[in-house]
Amino acid sequence: MSISKEEKKYAGVIFGALFHDIGKFIQKTNLKNDFRSEREDEICPKHPTQGYLTYKHVSYTDGFLTKINSEKPLRDLFEDTPYKVSYHHIKNSSDPVEMLIKKSDWYSSGVDRVDEVSEEVEDRLMNSLIAITSEINLSFVSDNENNFPNIKKIEVNTLSPENLLSSLKEDNFFNNREQYSELWRSFYENFKELYIAFSNATLNSFDEYLNFFYVLNSLLEKYLWCIPSTVKDLPDISLYDHSVTTAAIASVLYRFHEETKTLNDRFEIENNDTKKFLLISGDISGIQKYIFDIKKSSFAAKTLRARSFQIQSLTENISGYILNQFKLPIFCRILNAAGRFQLLLPNTQSVKRTLEDIKKEVNEKFLQLFYGELTFNISEPVAFSGNDFKIENFQKNVLNKLQKNIEIEKLRKLNNILLEKDDFILDYEYSKFTSNQDLCPLCEKHPNRRHLKDISVCEHCGEIVEIGALLPKVNKLRWDYDNFWLFPEIIEDEKIPQEAIFEELVTTLNYFNSYNAKFSSPYYIPTENGSVLTFEELAEKSEGVKFLAMFKADIDNLGLIFLMGLGEKKSISRIATLSRTLHYFFSEYLTYFIKENFPDLYIVFSGGDDICLVGPWDKVIDFSRKFHEVFEKFSGNNKSITLSAGISLFHHNYPIRSVADDAEDALEKSKNNPGKNSITIFGVSSSWDTFFEKIKDGNNLVEKIKKEVITRGMVYRLLEYSRMKENVEKHGIFKDAIWRSKLYYDVARNLKVDWKEKVKMKEEVLKEFDAMINEEASKISVTYAIYKTRTINN
Repeated sequence: MSISKEEKKYAGVIFGALFHDIGKFIQKTNLKNDFRSEREDEICPKHPTQGYLTYKHVSYTDGFLTKINSEKPLRDLFEDTPYKVSYHHIKNSSDPVEMLIKKSDWYSSGVDRVDEVSEEVEDRLMNSLIAITSEINLSFVSDNENNFPNIKKIEVNTLSPENLLSSLKEDNFFNNREQYSELWRSFYENFKELYIAFSNATLNSFDEYLNFFYVLNSLLEKYLWCIPSTVKDLPDISLYDHSVTTAAIASVLYRFHEETKTLNDRFEIENNDTKKFLLISGDISGIQKYIFDIKKSSFAAKTLRARSFQIQSLTENISGYILNQFKLPIFCRILNAAGRFQLLLPNTQSVKRTLEDIKKEVNEKFLQLFYGELTFNISEPVAFSGNDFKIENFQKNVLNKLQKNIEIEKLRKLNNILLEKDDFILDYEYSKFTSNQDLCPLCEKHPNRRHLKDISVCEHCGEIVEIGALLPKVNKLRWDYDNFWLFPEIIEDEKIPQEAIFEELVTTLNYFNSYNAKFSSPYYIPTENGSVLTFEELAEKSEGVKFLAMFKADIDNLGLIFLMGLGEKKSISRIATLSRTLHYFFSEYLTYFIKENFPDLYIVFSGGDDICLVGPWDKVIDFSRKFHEVFEKFSGNNKSITLSAGISLFHHNYPIRSVADDAEDALEKSKNNPGKNSITIFGVSSSWDTFFEKIKDGNNLVEKIKKEVITRGMVYRLLEYSRMKENVEKHGIFKDAIWRSKLYYDVARNLKVDWKEKVKMKEEVLKEFDAMINEEASKISVTYAIYKTRTINN
């Protein structure tokens, strides 16, 4: 099958839109004169009164395309379409494709621009990108002026977990030309290698273009994430986010006008009132119940990691499947994190019909496998126009309506399937049970059909356990967007002939190379001597009591952050930037952070805005303290972006679903604390600062016990004295008023120091113990010390 001329033209529109502003990168370097276009006078508008050339970045974009063309002709892949982006600042263009790309650029920026004067001014040109997390402002919620954000800038560097936090600088930071030049050299060599490989590949279908764009997406994110897309307006949208949203809009516009047969109608392309766009949302309901619903503890670790990976795979596969049906590039996935996505699609009848078919297909498969416990909700699409991309319209005309559609869809899960059935009995599965097949012991839902070690399990659980065993060795994944079910294929790092490298979509896991896209997954499993550690082995790594702990946390007021945190400057690019930034921190950075600092912790799931992990109880507590520190650095110490958490301790063979419930209850208790921004452990909620203080106090108690200054029993009895004090004050049980005399007697009798020091030490210990009894949060210190000093004998 050969690629048609029209398909090449369409691919050229996407490619051109993607690189329409690449000149803004080049313009900041010492290498810009190497890329200056020979037709600069033609493509750069002149100042209306002074006559000098404006928007000079267009000249460098054109020069970039010319250099690439000299390596391998662009026309062979894209016709002449990419060069049309060089005219996107020329007024009154008559070429429909030029107009389409110009419109896409405007819509992506969230404003319908008028041509402004663009003069190269050194200090503005070197402006650094503002970290969007430091811009979030919810000060109006608490009416506290100290909640105003502390703006942070981003230093030019490649995107990597190692560079994420070190790239954050103070507000007065400026990058310099040499920094940009070094980054550009690396980007250009990487891009040229990828482009030449694609030019040399044997292309048989448009799917190979889509695979190429997927790889290109990862490359652009790596290098363009830190570069501001504008120096005139607020520089808080990266060149990456602006470029990919422009490419998404351009591809949707092209498909819309192609289907409505208005692709050559420049008047219709100019029309900002026609509703040419659809925005849909997809999300999985029942995630945590499904992940933690594990019946046999012997398979808990493998099942946990496989099910968590499965959730990620399903959102990746289903969103990719939908885009593939309409031959849209990966850029049209505006958001993809934490089991949900948002897709930008053309508003045509065929697209809406196909969406209904896909919803039915997805629901049928989910009902067959999960019996309604896990559902995938695809919202009714929101239709909107070019005018609705404007900052003042996007929230009320698009996002608010989409959120309403999402909530409605959650209330009518599986309705398009169940309403068509005569009854709710799944006859196909029921018939297997009547033929003497036993129930699967792992899920207790499906009949046994597969032998696994010493037990028989159903097909689904058998695959889950096998995937869980393979995941620690995963390097690359092969995706099939013609289907959407369950898992990608886990493959070895095989050598693929260069002419065939774009035939399939193969991704690496959390790293980028020249020919494979990167799949970001928050994935880390503790190992020792090449073997994955079991929960029992992890528990043995605890100090004191041999318990594990589950840590669950998420960002407070996330809905409000997206709804109101950006104030009046919300645009599709800023929403994409914020979503991508949060997801990167909770996926790739978190994986790196744990691997480097807490290798005994096990990531259950993370991404979007939340995290769940398991590990030795004392190391989980240590992690929570350090994690909060790096989170605050990531947010620029922004008081409008806070985190709440819950920690639940458990024995290694305690049912994992009960553990998850306990951790979720602890998290909810933190969320119900005034102001949130709290952590709950040992049944006590406290602010993070208080928590840090109480763990420090707990370690001081541990040291005193180890040095035999006080006994462990004395510390343990503090909990009883605290209970007695509470009985007096809250319940009027006056017989317990003797708690203070008991405490004094306890200290006087059991303090293990030299008699010469005893009087002084007695007063110090009494004061310390009395303060602990009088403060509820001190239960954290006391319980921590008791658990930390527990041995087999006690």
